[in-house]
Amino acid sequence: MKKNIMSALLRSCGALLSFFLGVFITRSFDHDISAQFFYFYNLITLSAVIGLFGLNTLIIKLTSSCKTKDNNNVVTLVFKSTILIFMSSLVIALFIFTFQNYILKYAFESYFIIFLFIFIINILAIIGSFFQGCFKISTSIVLVNVFPFIFFFVAVYLFKEDVTSGESLIYIFGFSFLISACIAIFMFLLKIDLPSLKLKNSLHGILGQSKFFYITQISQLGLFSAMPLVAAVNLQSGDIAVFYATIRVAAIISFVLVVFNLITTPRISYIFISESKYTLHQYIKKTTYLIASITFPILCLIFLFSDIIMGMYGPDYESASTILRVIIVGYMIVSFTGQIGALMTMANLERELALINFLIVPFSLISAYLIPGRFGLLGIACLFSFVMVIQNILGLMYIRKKLGFYTFI
Repeated sequence: MKKNIMSALLRSCGALLSFFLGVFITRSFDHDISAQFFYFYNLITLSAVIGLFGLNTLIIKLTSSCKTKDNNNVVTLVFKSTILIFMSSLVIALFIFTFQNYILKYAFESYFIIFLFIFIINILAIIGSFFQGCFKISTSIVLVNVFPFIFFFVAVYLFKEDVTSGESLIYIFGFSFLISACIAIFMFLLKIDLPSLKLKNSLHGILGQSKFFYITQISQLGLFSAMPLVAAVNLQSGDIAVFYATIRVAAIISFVLVVFNLITTPRISYIFISESKYTLHQYIKKTTYLIASITFPILCLIFLFSDIIMGMYGPDYESASTILRVIIVGYMIVSFTGQIGALMTMANLERELALINFLIVPFSLISAYLIPGRFGLLGIACLFSFVMVIQNILGLMYIRKKLGFYTFI
C-alpha cells in the first residue's frame, strides 16, 4: 500500500510538472512558438509509438507473469527490443524528414535530431516498462514521468532568451530526455546479469508476440496525437496552441488513470494467470470504484472552474473554457467505465482491443480533417470526447462477452 501511495504521489508530481510547464511555455512565448512546440511534441510522441511496435506492453506482460525476478528471456527481450527500435527510428525519421514539406505544418531542420528524439523516448519506454513489470512502479514513474520534465523546466528557464522557435524548445526537450535515458540505462544495467543472457527468441518472433499490442497503441495514438495533428492542418497557430493547451489541462485527470494502470496492470496479468475469474472480477470492480471516487471530484472542479484554469495560460486562452468542459465530460464517462484497455490487454483480449481501435481510427482522422473548417475547435473537442467514450463502451461490451462481467458491477 505504501508503494502504491508513493507511486501515485510521484505520478501526480509528473502530471503537475507537465501542466505547469505548459503554462510556463504559453506565458513565456508567443502563439507561434507555443503552437510549434506542442505540434512537434505530439509528432515526436506519435512517431515514437509507431516505432515501438507495442514492445513496452509485451515487456510488462511477460515480466509481471514471471516467477523469477531476473528472467533471462525478459532481459533478452529488452535488448532485442532496443535493436528493433533503433532500426525503426532510423526509418521513421528518414520518412518524416524526406516528406515533411508535404505532410507537416511545421518542418524540422535536422534528420539526426528527429531520429535521436524518437530513439531516446522509446529507450525510456522500454526500460520503464521493465521496471513496471518488476513491480518497481516508483522507479518507472521517476525515470519516465518526473526526471525529463524537471530537467526540461530547468533548461527552458536557464536558456529562455535563446529560444527563437518551437523547434528550439524541442531541442531542449530532447536533451532533457537524453539525460533521463542515460540514468535509466545505468539503473537497468545495475539490475541485470549480462553473462546469463540467452538469445533464444528471433526478432520476427518478438514482433509476432507484440503485433496486437502494436495495433492498439497506434490506434490509441490516433486519438491523442494524430487527430490533433490532422486537425492542425485547417487551424491557425493561435487555435492550435489553444487546443493543445486545453488537451493538456484535461489530461491532468489522466494521471489518476495512468497511476492505476501502472500499479494494477502487472497485478491484473498475475491474477488472470494464477487466480479465478471471480477474483479478477472483484479486483477490477474495486479499482473501478476507486478510480471513479478519486477522478469525479477532480473533474467537477475542473468543469466548474475552467475559466480560471484556462486563464492561467494567458488572457487569450480564457475563451477555451467551453472546449475544456466538453472534453471533461468525455473523461467523466471514461473514468466510470474503469480500466478497459489494461484489462483487455492483460486478459488475452488484445486482438479484440486492437480491432476496436483499428475500426475507430479512420473515422477519427477523417472527421478531424473535415470538422475544423465547419465547427472549429468546439467540433474537434466534441469529436475527441465522442471517440474516447465509444472506445471504452465497445471495450466494455467485449469484456462482458468474453469474461462474463462488467468492470463496474
